[in-house]
Formats: sequence, C-alpha cells, structure tokens
Amino acid sequence: MVSYNQLAVTVGIVVAYLVDLTFSGFGQGAKRRMFSVHVIPATILGVGMFFVPNSPHFLVVQGKEDEARQVRVNAFFGQYFGVSRTLVAPVT
Repeated sequence: MVSYNQLAVTVGIVVAYLVDLTFSGFGQGAKRRMFSVHVIPATILGVGMFFVPNSPHFLVVQGKEDEARQVRVNAFFGQYFGVSRTLVAPVT
C-alpha cells in the first residue's frame, strides 16, 4: 500500500511539472494560468475530504468504541461476507 501512495505522489509531481512546462511559454500571465489550473484538483480534493468516513482509530480516540468496531467490521468483512458485529472481538 505504501508503494501506491509513493507512486501517486510521484505521478502528481510529474503532472504538475508538465502542466507548468506547458504554460511557461505564455509570457506575462503564465503564473496566473498555472495557479488557476492547479486550483481545480485542489478544490476537488478539499470538497471530497468532507465525504471521507471516520477511521476506527479516530472514533476510539473520541470514545466511540462501538461505532469504531462497526466501521472496522464494515470496512474489512461486513460488505462482502455479511459478518455481524457480534463475531468481532471487543476493542480493548
């Protein structure tokens, strides 16, 4: 999983470089155009962060152990195998 993250970061850097290289020949307004193009994916990411579900670790830190257990079950077993939450050991 870590290698996918590193690959995504590297590809993102290369794409940003290529976009900047493309806009570098536009003269005076090139910096504004470069910034404008980079704002689009940043905005999509910022809005998308509001729809990411809470992690089990975050929920345990907040004192919501039952909800953390349910999230863990759904993430790893529940959606595919129909495992009920009673089959999972309690969080200690």
